[in-house]
Amino acid sequence: GVATTVDLSSLDEATYTGMTITVTDATGNAGSATINDFEVDKTNPDVEIDTHPDNPTNTPSVTFTSSKAGNYVIKDSDDNVVVTPTTLAAGAATTVNFTTLADATHSGMVITVTDAAGNTGSATINNFTVDKTAPSIGTNFAISSTSNGTSSGVGHVVTVTCTFNENIDTNNKPQIKIETGAGDTFSEVLALTTATPGVNNATW
Repeated sequence: GVATTVDLSSLDEATYTGMTITVTDATGNAGSATINDFEVDKTNPDVEIDTHPDNPTNTPSVTFTSSKAGNYVIKDSDDNVVVTPTTLAAGAATTVNFTTLADATHSGMVITVTDAAGNTGSATINNFTVDKTAPSIGTNFAISSTSNGTSSGVGHVVTVTCTFNENIDTNNKPQIKIETGAGDTFSEVLALTTATPGVNNATW
């Protein structure tokens, strides 16, 4: 009536069928039972990150692939769960969007995949900064003109300079909207200089 546990951890990776347990008492009587078929799997999933989050980004996401099916979880460097356990298929690219992450630098985030047998594999996501806050214009705002008067007309060059509170990307072609009276005119940025770290001066 005493439960007996037998450790079969020395078995090689394979599927085992028809294994039996036979017990023989002191007088030679024997009884047996058949063990359900089972598979021994000791191979850890291989987790590869296909695409790390952009840095910086306002829409952080990561795409990764696991060699084995199972569940994945993503945790931060303090072991807090960022993405709760979710199933995934073997060999299929999985994309996770971090829509709830706050503006900050996120480092040491780890993806861990656990297969049906309990084997685990992991990969570390590159550090990245989430920035969902639009740049703002500071108090340093200046307008000058080649006109000698208080108004400018045809042939005059009007220069507008302002300071942003953070670096801005000229590849996105920042524009200034000019109210001309007859209609609106847009001018793309002409020059961009860094005044101090993290602060840009833009000129139109």
